[in-house]
Amino acid sequence: MKTGQSYCQIALIYFTKGDYYKSIAYYLKGIPLLEKYASLKTLIQQYFLLSSVCNKINTLKSTQLGLYYLSKSDSIIKNTPNIKVTYNMFYGVNTGFANLYSLKHKYNFNKAKYYYHKNLEKALKDKDSMMIANTSLNLGELYLKTNNDSCIYFFNKSIQHDLVNQIDINETYRNIANYYIKNGNRLKALISINKY
Repeated sequence: MKTGQSYCQIALIYFTKGDYYKSIAYYLKGIPLLEKYASLKTLIQQYFLLSSVCNKINTLKSTQLGLYYLSKSDSIIKNTPNIKVTYNMFYGVNTGFANLYSLKHKYNFNKAKYYYHKNLEKALKDKDSMMIANTSLNLGELYLKTNNDSCIYFFNKSIQHDLVNQIDINETYRNIANYYIKNGNRLKALISINKY
């Protein structure tokens, strides 16, 4: 098991350094070993981390690989009633699915929206402003890809919940500006840009 953990730690280091292909190579060495010996929670975490690398690589092959491992996570969560699903596991798996379904290789607006909404519903229930802001930003970006006016609603919701931490606020204003540029309203775009 320690060898599998070591491979996955090396994978995480390569991910942090931006060397995504080496990161995937080490995850693919470590995960099979962990599947034999590690806890289910550890597997879910490593599957999610691998899917994050796949999202960064953003190719058809990496997207399929990420979805495969997230499906394994989802299966563990659904088929193991006694497993305590942590906050990070829930949000991580749903965000991973949504992000991968937002990529052009496996683009599926409805599936991405479904997973983002699962996170938003839980964040609203838990009154988690930071997660509401982040998930609203993600939904806004998803709607922006289709040039749907609903993106403005979600961007404003993100700003409303991000006023304290201001983690995603600049990105949100940039997206609002992009929406207005796409729709030929340069003045409103300029106003949004000047807010961050």
